[in-house]
Order: sequence, then C-alpha cells, then structure tokens
Amino acid sequence: MSFARVTENAYGKSLVAAVDVAAGVAVARFEGPLVLWDAVPESEVRHALLIDDTHWLIPHTDARYVNHACTPNCTIDDALNIVTTAPVPAGAEFAISYNDARRSEFLAHPESFFWDARWSFDCACGAANCQGRIDGYRLIDD
Repeated sequence: MSFARVTENAYGKSLVAAVDVAAGVAVARFEGPLVLWDAVPESEVRHALLIDDTHWLIPHTDARYVNHACTPNCTIDDALNIVTTAPVPAGAEFAISYNDARRSEFLAHPESFFWDARWSFDCACGAANCQGRIDGYRLIDD
C-alpha cells in the first residue's frame, strides 16, 4: 500500500498522506548517492541530507518532498525512513523538522553542523511554537 503521494502547492511540491496513516508507519525512504558536500550539485543543495560527518545523501525518492514544520508529525529513523510520530489524516502533509540536531551529535562533531544560508527560509507552518525564521540548528536532547 502506498501511504504517500507528491502534490503541488503554493510553495512547491510536498509529500502528503494518500490515506489516513497511524503513528509509527514508515511512509517514504531517503535513497540516493552519497557525496561530499563539495560534490552536491547546486540544484540539490536544498534537498541534501547529512548522513555522517562528511557524507551527504542526494535523495532520488519522493522523500525529498517532505517539508518542514516546527511541530513535525514525522521523524527520520536510522534506516533513513520517514516515520510518522502522530496520526496523519489523508491529504495532510508529512513534515519533519529541518533544523533539529541531536545535542550529543552536535557536541561530538560540531564541524559537521555548519549552516548554509541557502537552507534558510521564513517558516509558515502555523504551529504555536513556530520559529518564524529557520536559519540555524535547534539542539534537542537525545
């Protein structure tokens, strides 16, 4: 069963629920080549996903269209699956937090957590805790 589909909206493409999806369901997976930051094509900079200290994944799957929310309804697991953390009704966007970083990983490898200005944007998620401007990492406890 396909839980997700890509749709067009006012700000581009997004990954939405094709059906009502319960919490704990893997709805998409990040897959693609691993490259060093310097090898990420300009057209992929906004989509690249940090995998380890030096490698970035250029997603070739629909996972690339998961958008940001300050109160996300999904997370990325260790296998690079997008997994729902709350029920998501049909037609709603799947969302992760683009700027959350685990405090322990950040402190262990701060050089890996540079912020590229091309990633910055004004958030319009509408959450009560909306950060407004996404322009750096938000450290979270493990």
